[in-house]
Amino acid sequence: MVQYFALAFAPKKSFLLRWSEGSKKPQMFNFSIADKDEIVPLSEVLVDGKPVLEVFSPGDVLYAEMGGKNDVFLLNALKRGVKIFRIPYAKLFKYDGGGAANEDSGEAATNPDERDQKETMAREKRVVLMAEIAKNSPELYYEMQAVDPAIWNIQALVRSFKKVQVELRMKIDQALREMKLDAELLPPEYSPRQVGAINELLNQATVQDYFQKLEKQNLKAIEKNLSTLPIWQKFLADVPGIGPSTAGQIVAVIGDIRRFPTLSGFRAYCAWFVTADGKAPRFRRGGDGPSYNPKAKQAFWQAGDMFIRVGKGKYNERYYAEKIRYTERDQDKGLKNLKILCHCRARRSAVSDFIDDFWRAWWGLHKEAGEELPESVVASLEAAAHPVKPKSYEHLAKEPSMPADLRAILEAAA
Repeated sequence: MVQYFALAFAPKKSFLLRWSEGSKKPQMFNFSIADKDEIVPLSEVLVDGKPVLEVFSPGDVLYAEMGGKNDVFLLNALKRGVKIFRIPYAKLFKYDGGGAANEDSGEAATNPDERDQKETMAREKRVVLMAEIAKNSPELYYEMQAVDPAIWNIQALVRSFKKVQVELRMKIDQALREMKLDAELLPPEYSPRQVGAINELLNQATVQDYFQKLEKQNLKAIEKNLSTLPIWQKFLADVPGIGPSTAGQIVAVIGDIRRFPTLSGFRAYCAWFVTADGKAPRFRRGGDGPSYNPKAKQAFWQAGDMFIRVGKGKYNERYYAEKIRYTERDQDKGLKNLKILCHCRARRSAVSDFIDDFWRAWWGLHKEAGEELPESVVASLEAAAHPVKPKSYEHLAKEPSMPADLRAILEAAA
């Protein structure tokens, strides 16, 4: 007999609801893979007296939310022959009217324990809601695609890459340099063993070499998994400045574009909007005001830097066109740091175009695959894109007040 499951996953406390055809009452299980600061392997997590993954049989059906941290769990369930269907949070929220699906509904929690309790209660309600949708409106779920495991691998590899690069190699490198400086300050006769050991370690550079090797291995694995994704094959690979590292970070943080049925929602997730006072949003975790994914913002900002460095391509051209336009507009206003302001505004314009194109390109691939798209996506895909319209700036090159770097660009283009 086929069993059906709904999963609301979180490391601290997850809920798993099980039912079958004709069953009167579903069974609710809860489990945790986080024991204080330690992560417990799934093989050691027990549900109903046995490892959690052993409750599944080949042919069972699992309903889960799209996104979040459930990728490892879903990948292991997939290996056991389970059919997986996922639903974006936006559809959950719309179906429920913002009630049980929303962990932020109601009054804000005043302390961490209260917030954890509130989130746990919302998650328990959410798993019941997901089961209800599976029974009454299964068309709201997306069946898992063949490319999803590759995306989950990229997410794990990017996390590992960041851990190795930022939290291990760079910190160790900085610590060793500080130790060497301290060793140089100490006279050899005061601490000859310490000085000799530090210098020997730095000269061999075994620690740095080891972590650099891990970085290269991770990057190769990211590139291998990216090569299987249509969004890389048909869009990202052709964008000058976007290599496997940057593309991997973008794909990892987005996961599945179907989580974002509107372009405005996607922009908000990436922090590409301005607040009511005309300023860039500030990240507030669990507080009032706008919130977004800081990793998404960082990934697209990195893409913007690469567009400038690469020196060619559509987004590089947009950057310089906007930089010239802003300079022309503001050069007589007496603004401080005008060059930096124009640079930041121009980079934001170029990345804004890239974000829009990326969203449309990924949704367009789902359209090519014959999927039925939300009305908001159809309307956006049919709308005109935003090509950079060339504007004549030749007259500015003769202006004495034109910055030298922009005058050189104009003269080279002429």
